[in-house]
Amino acid sequence: MTLKLGLTTTVVISSSAMAREALTKKDRRLAARPIRDATRALGWSDRSVGWLPSSNPLWRTFRRVMATQIFSQRSLQQDTHGLRERTVRDLVRYLRGRSGQEVAVGRVLLSSTLNLTSNILFSADIVDMEGGSPERLLETLEAAIDPLMWKPNVSGIFPLLGPLDIQGRRRMAAAHLKKLFSFLEGVVDRRLAEVDDKHNNDFLDVLLDLMSTGEMARDDAIALMFDILIAGGDPMSTTVEWALAELLHNPSTMSKVRTEMAAASFGCNSKQAIEEADLIRLPYL
Repeated sequence: MTLKLGLTTTVVISSSAMAREALTKKDRRLAARPIRDATRALGWSDRSVGWLPSSNPLWRTFRRVMATQIFSQRSLQQDTHGLRERTVRDLVRYLRGRSGQEVAVGRVLLSSTLNLTSNILFSADIVDMEGGSPERLLETLEAAIDPLMWKPNVSGIFPLLGPLDIQGRRRMAAAHLKKLFSFLEGVVDRRLAEVDDKHNNDFLDVLLDLMSTGEMARDDAIALMFDILIAGGDPMSTTVEWALAELLHNPSTMSKVRTEMAAASFGCNSKQAIEEADLIRLPYL
């Protein structure tokens, strides 16, 4: 479907077949996107892998670093495997401890995925599942995502009005981004201040090496960490939340999933949890 929103032409893809066509076969032609006005706050869009054009040298540097250090087969299969399983165990333990109570599932999932991503980045949790987060970081992230990603902005419909920032979306985003960048600056400073020369074997170590050789500026490294933190938190938690909602709305589908899990994973071994190695035996799930 084609929609004309003000001066902006928007195409809505509404089938899985067309999504596959657009996102795989035609990805290079369709990857460019209009820059949302709020993302220009503090110059973020000028050093963000999500908004830079693929012709930009910084974009290519970001993509190379991510492909070799985070999304490589070795990293996915070995380096982060234990982190993923620990995060899931913590999540299940948290939910099991609140059996019979009302739980804001989306927020719990976001906390878990943010902790997984932050451990991959700099080997530390940023959200305490029991008591919020330091410096109200979770609340700041949630507040930043709204103007940056989701809230409609008249400046996007009528770009000529962009400099006026009529709804204050850019100013709002700038206030939240300043806090988040400051937090990440502190993470970098604390790592640099460590007296022992130990290596955490995380993504921050890689970035510090690139900074020391002049291959990446400090501001660019901070922006890349922020990009990965946002991309690793909100989309994953939203996807899982929607999947759970769909299962609850479709009891027959839920029944098939439960039956498959019971038959494939537990049997005579009485396993207490599904692990990543079990997924190959759970095609329906």
